[in-house]
Amino acid sequence: MEAQYYTPTIDEFHVGFEYEELRKDWVKLTYGGFLPKTIGEYLKEGAIRVKHLDRQDIEECGWTQRDHDTYDIEGYALEFDSEYKTFIYHTGPRHGTVFKGTIRNKSELVKLMQMLNIK
Repeated sequence: MEAQYYTPTIDEFHVGFEYEELRKDWVKLTYGGFLPKTIGEYLKEGAIRVKHLDRQDIEECGWTQRDHDTYDIEGYALEFDSEYKTFIYHTGPRHGTVFKGTIRNKSELVKLMQMLNIK
């Protein structure tokens, strides 16, 4: 299955944010705090895209697939909402829901895992 992409907003950019930039072909990059042009110019030109979070990204972050729509790590569960095509729940069995929101890409998942001290 081919990866699906979206155009990010300027406020999604932070050091460590993974995105792709159109040169002759799409090139994978990690934002380090500086671009030769402003991010807004790249976005306006349609020259930046971000891959939606997918199974490969989740597994690269250490999660294990439990069933078709759920992944587990250290007692937490990440569930896929098929209606919105995004991962939206992050629960811990001892603490109830510790996060409920949309996780659009791998960079957001990594940031969330750091904030919740997971792995």
